[in-house]
Amino acid sequence: MKVVNRVVLAMVVLSWASASRAQIASQWCDVERWGSGSQMVAWNRSFTETYEALRKNDPAAAKKAAKRARRLLDDLLDAFVSGPNGSRSLGLTTYLLAVAEQRLGKSDDAAWHWQMAQDLAPELRNAYGDFEDVIPFLRAHLIPAERWDAATTQPPGNAGNPAPPSGGSVAGTVRDAEPTTPPVLKHIVNPSYPRGAREFHLDGATVVDAYLDTKGIPREPTVRRGCGVTVFDVAAMDAVRQWRYEPATRSGKPVRVFLTVTVTFSLYR
Repeated sequence: MKVVNRVVLAMVVLSWASASRAQIASQWCDVERWGSGSQMVAWNRSFTETYEALRKNDPAAAKKAAKRARRLLDDLLDAFVSGPNGSRSLGLTTYLLAVAEQRLGKSDDAAWHWQMAQDLAPELRNAYGDFEDVIPFLRAHLIPAERWDAATTQPPGNAGNPAPPSGGSVAGTVRDAEPTTPPVLKHIVNPSYPRGAREFHLDGATVVDAYLDTKGIPREPTVRRGCGVTVFDVAAMDAVRQWRYEPATRSGKPVRVFLTVTVTFSLYR
């Protein structure tokens, strides 16, 4: 992919909070205004088809929409979109993925991706598009306002360092009241190294906050501290979503704890 197409997408202007369906589709990727490269046309078509499929509100359409949204999200990551407008494009695509997953009954994945979308594009918290059937779910899974005011320094204390994945490393920190037994990471999915970041030999570390529930499943992700490379933030959150822990316990009973995880991307490990 040519660098010009990456720059074009980064320049896209979104007005999500007040956008109608037609405005959302056109403003996400304004091909006429910013260029007509074949990749841009393909992205715009993919986004529009995904949105239109979700408006049909049936399982078959939701399944197709989920596949399209996932493919589009992967393409955007590999294309190395960046900056505020790149974050909005990634956030809006992740939002569509969440809507599709909720309609398919994948509530856990839908909640994670919806909360991930809020982190990428905070304006989404005040606008839900025109998918009336999922609005109650979206409202129920808004990230609490106090989470957005979290300190940017990583707190002391360590919950154990798992083996580093290929191309990166991870470390975890528990920040709730001290559990009798800390959580133990038992299943890790390596974060993908976005192709565009690899091509430009970029590295960095993303610090992700999440709650670890009583089943050892991460919930409610936010980026506590990004590294300035948005695609790393997305790849980090997408990986942490799939991790599983032995839950923390207090007095022999599983307890919910607040977890901070650092995911490091490096080509030179």
